[in-house]
Amino acid sequence: AGIRQRKALDFTIFRFEVNLIKACLQKLYNPHREYDLSIFSDFFNRHSSLDVNALSASRTMDDFVHNLRNTEYYPLFKDLLSKEGTTPFDYQMQLDIYYFKKAWKLKENLNGEDYKAVCQSLGTEIDLLNIMWLYRSKKYFFARTSETFGYVIPVTYKLTKENLLKLTDAPSVEEFISVLKKTYYEKLCSSLSDGTIENACYKLLDKIYKTNSQKYPASICPVNYYLFQKQKELKRLTSALECIRY
Repeated sequence: AGIRQRKALDFTIFRFEVNLIKACLQKLYNPHREYDLSIFSDFFNRHSSLDVNALSASRTMDDFVHNLRNTEYYPLFKDLLSKEGTTPFDYQMQLDIYYFKKAWKLKENLNGEDYKAVCQSLGTEIDLLNIMWLYRSKKYFFARTSETFGYVIPVTYKLTKENLLKLTDAPSVEEFISVLKKTYYEKLCSSLSDGTIENACYKLLDKIYKTNSQKYPASICPVNYYLFQKQKELKRLTSALECIRY
């Protein structure tokens, strides 16, 4: 890859790091489950400051945070560790928020077709994740607005800041859907009602990746579309395995 492609692939490396940290967290909180993370060591030794072996060998959250001390993730985890009552869910959610905030800034290093494509795919993904999280928080967790807002990604694309605030403040699922109907994502309302929201979001993202790969064939878009398809494939395999197991 040339310099231009490498800048675009920074997003992939960054996401790979975040996913690996999540896997190490799962191993920490589920010690009875086996995770062989050593297969990633060579790659991360070349491209990352993460010490995979040290993270996967952590036995307590204090050890885990200590093993992140020479990385950009250390301040985030140190701050969360100092807060009483922090759960594994909190660590993973705040890690995701950190990823999307930084990724949205990283896009400024791109230009031309790569910039346009990343803005569209990343911006749409952030909007969709915020919609899904807010909807679930109201339907399943009955969370208060103050609690909910702490898990919202503070980035907007087609979903304006005003839209996001109204969705967050919506007192009920019905009001939430009513607000969403007045936004760019009004077509998602039916999928919220019938429980197919995840499939609808994947289809929308798939369409964006596919369209961009055809529209910008000389950019990083075909590579991103390929990686997105592989991600979908793995998700399907995982779902099939879980159906057999449970």
